[in-house]
Amino acid sequence: MPVDQQKHLRIFLAGQRISRLLLLIMPLVIILQYLLSSPHEFLSLLLITFGANIFAALEYINYYHRQLMLDTLQDWNYVLRYKRLKIASLKKDLLEKQL
Repeated sequence: MPVDQQKHLRIFLAGQRISRLLLLIMPLVIILQYLLSSPHEFLSLLLITFGANIFAALEYINYYHRQLMLDTLQDWNYVLRYKRLKIASLKKDLLEKQL
């Protein structure tokens, strides 16, 4: 069954826009959480909140900008040789407009 590349590229681009928007509103959600909860509740959730937000930002970078995950020897060799992270595969696909 053939894959409709253009359709899937549009889905990934929409996902990138949605992810960017969600990352931008994270500080507002944290402020809202602070305003709606007691100081004790807020402090107990703050570490979890920051951890989840940092993880989300790293995942966004990993998918749409640079490959942060180094899970093969080839990935490690690339980083050691060129002293930088690889460009994410999805970013290459979106730039080339081809999956």
